[in-house]
Amino acid sequence: MQRDASLLAQYLNERAGVPKEQLVVSITENGDDDWSFGGGRAQFLIGEHT
Repeated sequence: MQRDASLLAQYLNERAGVPKEQLVVSITENGDDDWSFGGGRAQFLIGEHT
């Protein structure tokens, strides 16, 4: 994970000029009930998206 965050910081610095000192990487787990692909509906839960 540390290597991935370091590579992301380097990439964003080189490509977009984002200073490494100002970058925060936050990764969290979530489930199907956390996703909506439009309209504010949880499509995974109501069977519209599989």
